[in-house]
Amino acid sequence: MAKRSPGEIAGMFAIQRYAMEKSCAAYDSGEIWEALRLATSIYTLVHDRGRNRSILTQLGIKDSLRFVTSVAPIEIDLFRKLSLWTPLVERFHFENEGFSEMIPLSTWFKFKDKASPFLEISFSDWWENQLIFKGGNAVLTRQQLVSTLRDQEGGSHYDEKLSSPHYSRAKFVILFMRPDGSNNFSRGIELAMMRQIAWELTQTLALIPSQNIYAQPQGRE
Repeated sequence: MAKRSPGEIAGMFAIQRYAMEKSCAAYDSGEIWEALRLATSIYTLVHDRGRNRSILTQLGIKDSLRFVTSVAPIEIDLFRKLSLWTPLVERFHFENEGFSEMIPLSTWFKFKDKASPFLEISFSDWWENQLIFKGGNAVLTRQQLVSTLRDQEGGSHYDEKLSSPHYSRAKFVILFMRPDGSNNFSRGIELAMMRQIAWELTQTLALIPSQNIYAQPQGRE
């Protein structure tokens, strides 16, 4: 079987990056289901498993990259005390509509007309080690969230049952109690977290020196 040429790999990198940017724009316009396609593009770009090698690995650049994280450091004692921790999203009150919603952190800062703060960490810390959610005893990493959205929630396959109780805790998290005593569940908090991960990866790829891997994929706008 013929090995792919550097040009083929670079072309697919450009396509996946372009698809991610388009899905981000669609999500921001209200199509929050685009988070599922973001999960598929990001999985293809960064995830290595067995003999399956990600596009960034095939390009030979993944190990040298520093990945942008929007998760601020937190003291371990404080982390243990928190019953709910969602560092990738923030509650925003839409005054005209009269309701609050959890939105991606980058969008929250945009609404506040402020720059989004970030740090840079290794890929393994970004993908496998750093936690992005805590709800009770349930915790999630980026790898777990992206893989679940892709493999079980319709990104590339829709399972009959969710196999991750930790993910289920994030999907059905109770944000606060209403005055009438009923629960206010998050609306797409797992999708908002996915959109923020896409923002982080977009910022990471923007740090790569301009090369031919950024060639625009052929096609119409």
